Amino acid sequence: MQNKQIQVNLKDAEDVKCESCENLYFKPVFRIKRISPLISPNGKEAFVPVQLLACTSCGHINKDMGE
Repeated sequence: MQNKQIQVNLKDAEDVKCESCENLYFKPVFRIKRISPLISPNGKEAFVPVQLLACTSCGHINKDMGE
């Protein structure tokens, strides 16, 4: 079986806009999730970073980008 690579031209891809202000640019931000020792697999408290993308203009996080 041969692996075929799909060629994608990003000029044909749709730009994602901020749902709030229609800005085209986003920056990575992190939400920290706390895992209780009661549900943690090792019985210890844990903090897990979850990366989201926030609008560089207004700070809004689109629903499909993590909210």
